[in-house]
Amino acid sequence: MKHLSRATVFMLLATTVSPLIAHAAPAENPVANLNAASAGGPQGPEKAAPTNSAASNAPSDGVAEIIVTAQRRGENLQNVPISITAIPANKLLASGVTTTADLALVTPGFQFQQSIGLAAPYIRGIGVAGQEAGLESSVATYIDGVYIAGGASALTTLNNVDRVEVLKGPQGTLFGRNASGGLIQIVTRDPKFAPAFEGGLTYDQWKTGTGSAYITGPLTSNIAADLAVRYSSQGEGWGRNLQTGEQVNKLNHDFAVRSKWLFDLNDQSKLRIAGDYSDTLGSTFVTFSPVPGHAGSGNYLFTGNPWDSVSSFRDPLRHSINWGVSADYTNNLGFATLRSITAYRGSYFHASFDPGALPTPTVTIFSRIMEQQYSQELQLLSEDSSRLKWIVGAYYFRGDSGGSGGRNLLYPLLTFAPGLLTVTQDYGNVTSSVAAYAQATYPLTDRLNLTGGIRLTHDDFVYRNPSTITDLTFVPAPYNISTANFPDRRGQTTKPSWRLALDYKLAPTTLVYASYNRGFKSGGYDIEVENGPLLKPEEVDSFEVGTKIDAFDRKMRFNATVFYEDVKNLQLVLLYNGASNIRNAASVHAYGAEAELTLAPVSGLTLTASGSYLHSTYFRFFGNAPVTTPLPGGGNNVNPSGNDTGNQTPRQPEKTLTLSANYEHPFAGGKLGFNGSWFWSDKWYSDPDDRLYQPAYSQVGVEASWTDPSGHFRYRIFGHNLANAAVTAQFGELSNGDVRSLTEPRTIGGGIDFKF
Repeated sequence: MKHLSRATVFMLLATTVSPLIAHAAPAENPVANLNAASAGGPQGPEKAAPTNSAASNAPSDGVAEIIVTAQRRGENLQNVPISITAIPANKLLASGVTTTADLALVTPGFQFQQSIGLAAPYIRGIGVAGQEAGLESSVATYIDGVYIAGGASALTTLNNVDRVEVLKGPQGTLFGRNASGGLIQIVTRDPKFAPAFEGGLTYDQWKTGTGSAYITGPLTSNIAADLAVRYSSQGEGWGRNLQTGEQVNKLNHDFAVRSKWLFDLNDQSKLRIAGDYSDTLGSTFVTFSPVPGHAGSGNYLFTGNPWDSVSSFRDPLRHSINWGVSADYTNNLGFATLRSITAYRGSYFHASFDPGALPTPTVTIFSRIMEQQYSQELQLLSEDSSRLKWIVGAYYFRGDSGGSGGRNLLYPLLTFAPGLLTVTQDYGNVTSSVAAYAQATYPLTDRLNLTGGIRLTHDDFVYRNPSTITDLTFVPAPYNISTANFPDRRGQTTKPSWRLALDYKLAPTTLVYASYNRGFKSGGYDIEVENGPLLKPEEVDSFEVGTKIDAFDRKMRFNATVFYEDVKNLQLVLLYNGASNIRNAASVHAYGAEAELTLAPVSGLTLTASGSYLHSTYFRFFGNAPVTTPLPGGGNNVNPSGNDTGNQTPRQPEKTLTLSANYEHPFAGGKLGFNGSWFWSDKWYSDPDDRLYQPAYSQVGVEASWTDPSGHFRYRIFGHNLANAAVTAQFGELSNGDVRSLTEPRTIGGGIDFKF
């Protein structure tokens, strides 16, 4: 696959942005709300002391006001008629949330799993988990307004983050790129004209050392820049391969660097240029072991440490490299604000692992995925002072993905010679998408607002299936090699999506709202099935009623939502013997509720409670529904054509509950801090047949800290998963047995943070 050079990428950015700068029309009024209209960056890049947009305008002893950009302009969270969980940077740090995978601990109705180290987010039961090139999630991820298509890029370290917003339910108008389930919006900090330097060092019981640094300041009178770097390395794995003696479930290294440059061109226009690079290598989330109590082939039962492995074929490995550049230009035209977001991203992912996870060699999987994407978005937003608030936009996306993958099968073909069957595939796909959208909010009265939006999306896709190579080898001589070539497959999807909402202010700090949203995920093909059928587009209709309340002089905040969702042609990704398989699952009906309560009863103390309830089942799923049945001698009979109608949708618990407390108090001339959290999850099923499941579990986290009198140094100790719960990241129902990979075990450590 042909990749763009770095020089070509920067030329593309310059070509796109320079005409906008050259022809920017001056405006008479200052651009007071220019950055509030920017969905990709936090507010307030003025040449004053740094401010944190996620906690601005907050009383010292009340619940902080949070500014979000869920409607592509800066607005108070409590005034936005959308179900949103917004987590500022300080809460992310105190809760031990360091990657997107950790967000489920603080977000009701949200589940983030990993599929061989690739992102697998689920919101209200909708999501995908797979390993195919070009496979896009039903839960979209955006970083500073840029859509992130690949699963490797969406699983990201939260480096230099101002806040994270999780929008629940289909976001089919303003964020229409395959956001049928919802989206994750990561907003990084803007550079400041006031110089600052901060960082931190941590070390834990797994000999994991992590260092981070952030520096920002002015380069000229109208240019500010920043640089954020983070590196982590784990010295001791969570377990060992009992066959080879090597450590497994180990993060060899995780490196991330990000830089952003802010050009304050004039009173009307600003330009942000950002670049990032990350490199992750390890065996976490690709280390599989048999599920305890479930017999594998030969009636094998695993009784070891849950984080150990008994695979004798090879030690697991995953390697992910991601990079990208973007240009975000805004210009106040007087009557409206023009915004252009230009971005290029690329990624490389490689994994090799033994999904069979048995002492007797059976199968190993290897996969390489290379992806690049280019996107361009143009927006025109009304001024915040306008009575009718509106936005119109156009979006272009091109994704070019390619890869190779296969499997090695070991088994005794004959009594006198073992056999090795290798099946290798080379594949790729290209997706081109164009969309136009508009949304407006009009005040029917002083308290009642009507919002309507529509988006029209057209996707073209080409799936390249050049060859499948089968090599059957008897030891030691080759036996048979064959190559099969398959024609390219083409298709297109054109669909509208929309939003209709009413919100009413019962009181100045009490909002109630009702909305109807349509979202969809484009059709396509299963790239690993060379002659498979065309997948139908996934469509989600969501009906939502909610309330947002600030009370008792903002010492209490209560946000709650009830919803009903009707899903047609759910695109379900299954894992058969280590390989992905995609199919439409007819229809799903889901209903539930989510609630978040925040209390600030006294100065320095914040209490939070959040929970979710979800009832999500297949209304109709038969004929192509997978069903596995354990065999008497171990292993499973895998039937791909069963009936799963009425079963619970996978990877989403019916109930979750989170309780947390954060307390700060003067001590020894400085400030003592404590944060404690308890997360409980009901059981959830791994596959549509509702056979394998993760039992209900709890995760407890604590952090105690002391900030010295100067405010420059903060010392802390922390503990994650103190109950040492063995929580599954991914299950696999295989013909030779049931397997799983696990998330982090109990981890205790300490660190120091500094700020100047």
